[in-house]
Amino acid sequence: MKIKTKKHSLLIVLCLLFSSSVFSQTDESHPEFDSVMQAINGWIETLETGDLSRRAELTIDGAIIQRLVQQEDGSFERLPRVRNIDTSASQQSVQIERFWDERVFINERMAVFWASYDFWVNGSFTHCGTDVFDLIKIDGEWKLGSMMYTIEKTGCPPSPLGEL
Repeated sequence: MKIKTKKHSLLIVLCLLFSSSVFSQTDESHPEFDSVMQAINGWIETLETGDLSRRAELTIDGAIIQRLVQQEDGSFERLPRVRNIDTSASQQSVQIERFWDERVFINERMAVFWASYDFWVNGSFTHCGTDVFDLIKIDGEWKLGSMMYTIEKTGCPPSPLGEL
C-alpha cells in the first residue's frame, strides 16, 4: 500500500490539530511512568549495544511492526512484519536512535509512547521520523507489544539534540 503524501498530508495535519489536546500532556505523574520509560530507553539502548537478548526480553513474541518508509517520489510505503527476535544473530552496525518531544500515555496495563526521532548508523545520519510504541504490562514488566514508525529520508528538520 502506498500513501500519497499530497492526498493524505492535509488529513493527517487536520487529525493532529483536532487531537492536539490529546497529545499535549505526558503522563509523568503516573506511578508507572518511570517503569514505562525504563522499558522504552532500554529498548532504544539495545540498538546501540546490539544486545539482542535484552531486546527480546523487552519485546513480546510476535510483536507487530508497521514501518512507513518514504519512497524517492515522496510517497510512503507501508511495510508490516511480525517481530520475533533471533537472539543468536549478531547486529553488524552501531545504531543510535535519539528521540525528543515525547508523549507518554499510561493506564494500569497499557502505555503508548510517541516521539520524534533521528537515526544514525555507524555515526552517519540515515533518517528521521516519528515513533509510536505500544507497551503492555505482563507479570509486572512493561514490554513492547507493537510499534509503528516512519522512516523519512528527506525534509528532516534539524534535531534539537544537535549533531551526534
